[in-house]
Amino acid sequence: MIRASVNTTQFRANFAAYAREVKEMSDQAGERSACAMMNQMKRIAPRKTGKLISTIEAVKVQDGWEVHSGGAVTTKRVGGRSFAFDYALIQEFGTKSGRRADPYHRPARSKARKSHRARIRAGIKRIARKYSP
Repeated sequence: MIRASVNTTQFRANFAAYAREVKEMSDQAGERSACAMMNQMKRIAPRKTGKLISTIEAVKVQDGWEVHSGGAVTTKRVGGRSFAFDYALIQEFGTKSGRRADPYHRPARSKARKSHRARIRAGIKRIARKYSP
């Protein structure tokens, strides 16, 4: 009878270390990408009053990062209407009645997404080389 055994202890230890490093790298890449997106949004957002720019922020959430803009500071009632609206949304998407969109969120997100993917790919390759036999 011929027997062969495979000791997976080292493999499991390496895999656990690899997973920890990928998670740490991913968290760092997410933070860098969110900050880059926030800065890009602040650069291209309209500067009429400065209120919109003051609301742009990168926020750590449970499973990553988000970039927010608008909210209470940019929400107001106009023209005696019974409802208020967030002019950050009007700025980004425009209106049916003719106000053209002047997006600042989508272009920044698109640019940040491309660089984030590249950052993640490079990080995974770097970590994989470290654990390659």
